[in-house]
Amino acid sequence: QELLDGLLDQLDASAGRIGLGLDAQAWDGLVKWTFERRFGWSENADGGCRQTVDSRAKKHINDCLDQLVEMLKQQPLAPALLHALGRTAGESGKPVVRQRCYLHVYAWVKQQGAQDPEFDEQLAGSMPDLTKVLLQSL
Repeated sequence: QELLDGLLDQLDASAGRIGLGLDAQAWDGLVKWTFERRFGWSENADGGCRQTVDSRAKKHINDCLDQLVEMLKQQPLAPALLHALGRTAGESGKPVVRQRCYLHVYAWVKQQGAQDPEFDEQLAGSMPDLTKVLLQSL
C-alpha cells in the first residue's frame, strides 16, 4: 500500500501537459501491472476465484489503482500508451482485464477529444495504433 501511494505521488509530480515521457517498455509494464492488479482480483488465469483479501486493504489498493487508471486517462494520446493498452488486453488471460482495457481506450479517446485542442494532431499520429486496438476489441 505504501509503495503504491509513493508511486502515485511520483507519477502525479512528473505528469504534465506532455505526459509522463515513458518509453514503450515502461508503458507496457505500468499498464499491465495496473490493469492486472485493479481488475484481475476476482479471477485466476483459469477463471477460478482467488483467496479472500482483507477488504480494507483491498479497498485502499483499489482506490490507489483507480487513481492511477484515471491518471493514465489524462495522458496525451500517444502510440506507446495505445500499444501498451492493446498489448495488455490482447495478452491477458482474464476477460475482465481485457474488457476494462478496451473501455479505458474508448473513454480516454473521448475525453482527450473533448479536452485537448491539439487532439486532431495526436489522433493523426496515433491512428494506426488506435485502429488496431479498436479492431482488436471487436
